[in-house]
Amino acid sequence: MIALHFRFLKFDKIRRRVPLQKVLVINKFIPAPAFGGGSKRSLAWLRFLSKHYEVTLVGHWDKEFGDQRIAELRDYTKEIFGFPHTRTVKSLFITALHALSSNQSVTLLQYHQREMQEKIDELCAKETFAFILCEELSSMQYVRNIRGTPVFLDDQNIEYELADRAIKNATFFLRPVFRYEASRIRSFEQASWKQVEKTFFVSERDRAICAASMPEAPCAVLENTFSENGIAILPPAQWFEAPTIAFVGNISWGPNRNGLNRFLTKVYPLVKQTLPEVEFYLMGSCATKEIRTLCEKNQIHLLENVEEGKKSEILSRCWVTVAPVYYGGGTRVKILEYWAHAKATVSTVIGNEGLAPSAGTWSGDDDREMAQTLISLLQDRQRAAQMGRQNHEVFKRFYEETAVYGDSLYRSITAQLHEQESL
Repeated sequence: MIALHFRFLKFDKIRRRVPLQKVLVINKFIPAPAFGGGSKRSLAWLRFLSKHYEVTLVGHWDKEFGDQRIAELRDYTKEIFGFPHTRTVKSLFITALHALSSNQSVTLLQYHQREMQEKIDELCAKETFAFILCEELSSMQYVRNIRGTPVFLDDQNIEYELADRAIKNATFFLRPVFRYEASRIRSFEQASWKQVEKTFFVSERDRAICAASMPEAPCAVLENTFSENGIAILPPAQWFEAPTIAFVGNISWGPNRNGLNRFLTKVYPLVKQTLPEVEFYLMGSCATKEIRTLCEKNQIHLLENVEEGKKSEILSRCWVTVAPVYYGGGTRVKILEYWAHAKATVSTVIGNEGLAPSAGTWSGDDDREMAQTLISLLQDRQRAAQMGRQNHEVFKRFYEETAVYGDSLYRSITAQLHEQESL
């Protein structure tokens, strides 16, 4: 495959006067556009690193957009090397055979590409990088043979826990296969925690899981975030006239797809039965045929790949937001996006997992209780507004991007690098 190489030469005056150290960031998917929670976190990392380093980015292109949205990263990167990612039945079968023969994980190995490996090896041979940042566990496959350059891992989910939870949603006869896959992911993930200078987790809960199994592994918490820039927090009088629910997320991600399917078949019809005037905006990308059919059946506004400004406007004017996620890992950036817009949130237990408690967010897994909670909030916009304000207060205290990706994170990285140099 042919990689496309983008080199951005537009730097501010300070950067031209004072050469910056270089860093290499390896992504599973280049966050352009940044629709899903993982890509939003990757983009936050790039924004942060670009203030202190000259960034070279390597990764797969977004499967739908390719390099069409590359300009969105112009201000944060010097060079981008992008590779197409194709996944077919044939390629998955070949990957599965390779994984089985080499005792590796299919889930991770499907994102390892020879051309991308060669480019990373070439860059590391000719450039001096202050460090390498691996975004998501699958990126660690590319640095197994790296020596002499510090490596940091941003483990956005504990991947083996995600695999363990997926077993419950698998067909019975496939569960042994899923268990084997989870064990392979666990082995690689725990080995990666030991290999790197430091692993960053999205919550104290995830960090504690690492510490319990591998207390010697250096790790820290870097909360998921969302930026408040451009968000208008509107009073209830400026909300949509009809009671409105909103959802944001990458629909192709298994936990989102699974959760939406259950929500649209078991919860939303109960809400619609009591409140026929209710409106629902589902904003995301890569909707499946099944989700499209459910949206048509329930007269839901399905807005795929909506621009950030339009999405923010809808969130600002909606009454309540939902996060129906029944398995997964890490923490949900979608909830932080809701909280940044000061919106009341109705979530499952796992959907709200790992986040600071907020009185403005209801969490539970019972379908009827979830429906009744939504109905209650949609019948009382003042209560919904009060809960939204409570969520926003928690967001400002713990999750605003400029606070999380600040001087303390930079000092943490430089301190770790200094310690590594002194060994």
